[in-house]
Amino acid sequence: MEPEEYARLVKEYCWDGNRSTDFVVQNNPIRAWYHAPWMHASTNGREPLKGLTFERPTPPLELASQQTHALQNWAIGFYNAPGASLFGHVWNDPNNPNWAEDLKFPDGTCVFKLLMTTASNEQVFTMKGSPGWPAVIAPQPDPCIAPINGAKRNSHASLVRLIQVDWAVVDWRAPIRWVFGTFMYDGTLKGVEDPWNRLSLVGVQWGNDPILDQAAYDAGRRPVESWLNPQVEALRKRLGGRRLGWGFNGRLNGPADNFISACGSCHSFAQRNPGPLARAGRVVQNKRIIQNERPATTRLDGTNVQGAVSGDYSMQLMKGFDNYENWLAKQTSKEKNVLLSLPGRRVVFKPKL
Repeated sequence: MEPEEYARLVKEYCWDGNRSTDFVVQNNPIRAWYHAPWMHASTNGREPLKGLTFERPTPPLELASQQTHALQNWAIGFYNAPGASLFGHVWNDPNNPNWAEDLKFPDGTCVFKLLMTTASNEQVFTMKGSPGWPAVIAPQPDPCIAPINGAKRNSHASLVRLIQVDWAVVDWRAPIRWVFGTFMYDGTLKGVEDPWNRLSLVGVQWGNDPILDQAAYDAGRRPVESWLNPQVEALRKRLGGRRLGWGFNGRLNGPADNFISACGSCHSFAQRNPGPLARAGRVVQNKRIIQNERPATTRLDGTNVQGAVSGDYSMQLMKGFDNYENWLAKQTSKEKNVLLSLPGRRVVFKPKL
């Protein structure tokens, strides 16, 4: 199957019953979708109107030559029932979650994420006509400097608009057992009436190309486990931003993502561990970390992280569990109810399969 057809089918599956309910997924009349638990309890946790979490901001001029302002990016992700069943296993006892060994999402798992941004049409011409939501985002007194996190929130709602849709599915044929894909909102498309369908496929990634180090890239080799849409690559160049590409050395990442990383390599750092790891943005620069066989539990120097267990590429699982453990530590030190008072608390329930 060609990458475009693969991505189209995944997008249709994700939109089915969710688009008509404005992505209030618990109201989907066709199939069950779920939120990841404990994404509320951090400085970047969910805002109260749509449950969006604070994402990496886009520095001025990174995306487009006219983008003089730093962009705030906010996102929300959803798991289908097979994927949510793993969360149900971990959180079966909410007071004693169980993540003591490597986890593995079952076949049929699908997850997608909507990324919303503060970019204007004037700053990023591809944003023309993008659909939006009101959200309680972070204050930004200087438009050229983005907040470093979402610890502070406005007392009013602001408009954020769709810039990117990420998705991932478990596929045993892929070297990393996952296929990742990214769409970008594309206001240059003609004849698409529903703005939520005004999307162009950036690309698809099914492996990390672990032997493609910097020397190989400089010698002319290119990724064989990522496919980038040449039309969208031309659009990136028209935007005129400072991005060197979509992802690191020809791998896949989206317009709101860090171009020195890639979808698969970033998500490979989903784990529970007691020790420091290499920064996720650097993972693609070391083939010992981006091996395709399993998610990374290795430091940059190649040594194993003692006690690390894999989260099977789920950053939401890792962040939610980390939020819970941080909250629990504060509870035992009698700093009560601080994190639970944050707005936008949401819970995922174990699905009945």
